[in-house]
Amino acid sequence: MKNSGVSMITMVVIIVIMIILASIAVTSGIDSANEANQTKLDVEITELKKAVSSRMIEIEKNSTVAMPGQKVEDIVEYIYYVEDLSNEELEDFIQGVDVDTIDYYRIVDSVSAAALGVSSVSSEHYFIVDYYTGKVYGNLNMAAYKAAKNEGISE
Repeated sequence: MKNSGVSMITMVVIIVIMIILASIAVTSGIDSANEANQTKLDVEITELKKAVSSRMIEIEKNSTVAMPGQKVEDIVEYIYYVEDLSNEELEDFIQGVDVDTIDYYRIVDSVSAAALGVSSVSSEHYFIVDYYTGKVYGNLNMAAYKAAKNEGISE
């Protein structure tokens, strides 16, 4: 009698191939989601830069124009929690902060961005905005910043 079924070896090979294909599909899906998030963040930064530039022009014309965002006394401590910040950008930021420019730095969230006319900023994104030079640094990881501050307080 002749067996016409699938052998055990063939079935194992098919299962291994299916697992490999599923792994590739999942990995590419995760990569696509990460790329979409980064693109959204890049768009938010670009729109914020445009809005900040417009606000800077208004400030030059009228010094009483508001700079939306939370003013922070020690802005430099926040920069270490900006994600994907190059060493050059970090160094540029630290060198740019001095007694004359410190009042121009703000932490901008979605509410502050809306005050600038940018409605596309996600509620979980935070940025450091320099109203003196028009630079925008972000995404600021506020959860990590707050966790580090709480650790420092509890010790």
